Amino acid sequence: MLNNLSIGAKLIFSFVVLLSLIFLVGIMGWYGLNVLDNASGKAASLQEIVSLANDLNRYCFETQYYAMNGNYYKDPAMMAKVAGKDAGTKYVAETVAALVDEKITYYEGKIDPETHANFKKDLESVKAAFIEFDAQTDAWAAIQADVDASAKLRDDIADGAQADFQQLAQSVMNSGTAEAIKHKPEGSDAEIDYAPARRISQEKELGTILEGIEWVRRLTREQAAITNLRELQDKNAAIDERFGRLLAEIDNVAPGFLQSANKKLVESGRGRCVQWREALKGYVALAVRKEHCNVTMAELGLHVEDLCGTLSVNAAQSSAATTEQMERTKGLIVWLIVGVVLFAVLVGAFLGLALTRNIAGATSRITAGLTRLVHRGDITVRVEPELLRRGDEVGRLAKLTEDILGDYNGVSNLAQSLSSGDWTVTANEKSEEDVMNHNLNAMIEKINAALNEVAEAVHRVNSGASQIAAASESLSQGATESAASIEEITASMGEMGSQTNRNAQSASEASNLARQTNTAGADGQVMMQNMIDSMQQITKNSSEVQKVIKVIDDISFQTNLLALNAAVEAARAGTHGKGFAVVAEEVRNLAARCAKAAGETSQMIEGNNKQISEGAVIATQTAEMLNTIIAHASKTAEIINRIAVASNEQAQGIGQVTQGLQQIDAVTQQNTASSEETASVSNEMSSQASNLQRLVNFFKLKGSKSGDAPTIRADKRSAQGPVHEKASEIRLDAPQETTTLVAKSAAKPVVKPVAKPVVTQAVSKPTAAKPTAAKPIATKPATTKPTAAKPTATKPAATKPLSLAGKSGGHINVTTKPSEFPAEPDQPVKGSGWDTPIDTEVTIHLDDKEFGKF
Repeated sequence: MLNNLSIGAKLIFSFVVLLSLIFLVGIMGWYGLNVLDNASGKAASLQEIVSLANDLNRYCFETQYYAMNGNYYKDPAMMAKVAGKDAGTKYVAETVAALVDEKITYYEGKIDPETHANFKKDLESVKAAFIEFDAQTDAWAAIQADVDASAKLRDDIADGAQADFQQLAQSVMNSGTAEAIKHKPEGSDAEIDYAPARRISQEKELGTILEGIEWVRRLTREQAAITNLRELQDKNAAIDERFGRLLAEIDNVAPGFLQSANKKLVESGRGRCVQWREALKGYVALAVRKEHCNVTMAELGLHVEDLCGTLSVNAAQSSAATTEQMERTKGLIVWLIVGVVLFAVLVGAFLGLALTRNIAGATSRITAGLTRLVHRGDITVRVEPELLRRGDEVGRLAKLTEDILGDYNGVSNLAQSLSSGDWTVTANEKSEEDVMNHNLNAMIEKINAALNEVAEAVHRVNSGASQIAAASESLSQGATESAASIEEITASMGEMGSQTNRNAQSASEASNLARQTNTAGADGQVMMQNMIDSMQQITKNSSEVQKVIKVIDDISFQTNLLALNAAVEAARAGTHGKGFAVVAEEVRNLAARCAKAAGETSQMIEGNNKQISEGAVIATQTAEMLNTIIAHASKTAEIINRIAVASNEQAQGIGQVTQGLQQIDAVTQQNTASSEETASVSNEMSSQASNLQRLVNFFKLKGSKSGDAPTIRADKRSAQGPVHEKASEIRLDAPQETTTLVAKSAAKPVVKPVAKPVVTQAVSKPTAAKPTAAKPIATKPATTKPTAAKPTATKPAATKPLSLAGKSGGHINVTTKPSEFPAEPDQPVKGSGWDTPIDTEVTIHLDDKEFGKF
């Protein structure tokens, strides 16, 4: 029965059975997962209740801890949470109340009604207690804010009082300076205030007051750190007692200050101290209120803690019971699923074995035969008759295998006929979709056509080879004449290059002389500038000498006055002053001579300065002329340098032209050798064509013609339409019976194209100016540009390549077309096989490079 059912029907039946069992397992798993999900949801909900209770309990504890230790002032984030100012906090009263209401509604359908009622009662109790605790926390935060404001007010007043007395002390100290005593105001009070003894006494008293203020501030700072109520009150009593002493000291000192400004400072400082004392009392009152609030908040926190503990214990017990029930349910469901899965495995194994034996056994025998056919090429295999009688897909596969074996036998017979040389046979095409037989017939037709064309091409190659030989001889003669002309041109260019080099050398020497002239002018300019500087210094020194002479003139004038006074005094003295009068007269004469000499010296120095100034002007003009000379010399040197650079570049260019001509000469000689070798290759090509004709004659072809290739006449060609070029390609590396093609002259290389343009000297020595002859002369060989004729032969099999004078691998393109110039009537084209003249173009490629074109 299974042999007559299709494979699809067998598989569908098996899959239906397996899917039914899988569906049963899925239903049981879905039911079990649903039960476990409900139980796990209930347990998770109870755990959430426990977590909520623990969070509320921890928050209350943290709040009490912070409040009792006074750390809210140090933690702004906690202050914001407690005061309800942080909108994102988790423990604001409104947020906790909404969360509790949400949990009560959420758990209503997830746990049993009795448990839900108990938890609802516990949660509402926790909510009410937490709201009351949160309200007390807000009150505490408000009191703490008042405490902070009172502390700030207290510190501001203390700063003001301390500043007043410090200013007063500074004023007292400044009154003892010499400047203050010098500018002290008139009056008896001022005299008292500026007395040294009084000032020293006031400084000591003010120092005592400032020390008392600092002492009170220290006690205030200690008081701010106290959290115990009794210690706070004791510290406040000590501060108040110290304040009394401070005010008494201020009252004792105040009458001693008589100036109005100092009186105002004393009164202001005392008033601030009184305000400071009152602010401290207000601060202590607020601190007491805060401590009472701490006690109330602690009691409420303990109450919330008790309620949260009860809620957590109840939720934990319910969660444990739910978890135990969930484990029992899970075990039962697992056993049911395992049983159904084992049954499904047994059924699947039975169906799998049955189908495997029914399908795989038959297909393995068919594949064994196909394996012998594919891997070993054995076409003698046969399909068992039992498999051919089956009605399922295996039977149809067996019949198709039998047909494939028949096709293989047909192809084998066809290949046997082809191997014997009979290419007239064809394959039987079953339909338009029979691609293989169609391709075989197309291959046979194309090979027939190709072999026919090969036979025709062999005759044309024989004709082209003789023409190539004639063209090679003509090319060799022309290359020889070209080489002689190029040698003469090269000699002329060499002479021109030597003359250009001499010109460049002379220009370089002139450039060096111009640079030396420029350098000497620059040195002269520097020396001229030094001379101008020296003359300016002489002028400056002369001015200094004039000043000295002026002083001498003044001294002589004063001496003259003294001598006059001495003469007057001598006249008064009478006879006793005669000697003194003589001395005075001599002094006057000496002063007169000094004044005269100083005047003459001054006139000489002025004349000298005038001449120096004129010389400086002349030197400046001379320096300007030197600058002009240096500029012209620099320009001349630059022009000569350009001439030298241009001459060098011309010499380099001529050298490059000479090298290019030498390379052209070398290429011309190579072309001569190549033409001779081409003639030798042409003879060898004719021999190869004969061998190829013998090989072609082995095949029996469709549409083949006996004898030589048909002769194509002019009148027949014109009747058929326009004549097109026909190109053939001969591969030098194609497999042939002969082994090598030996050139006629092995001493010269077949081809040696110029490797690269001559650009050596144009770039080896850069100059300052832009090169004018540095453009390289690119000697482009005439044999490097490939022709447009594309090779038509396919890539041959890997055989030993033919060689041509050391060149491995290459091909020759032969293109024939009617000649544009008809032949002379008495000169027919020899060896062409045509009555009309033809043009033959031969392109030789060696190592993928164009060797020549003829």
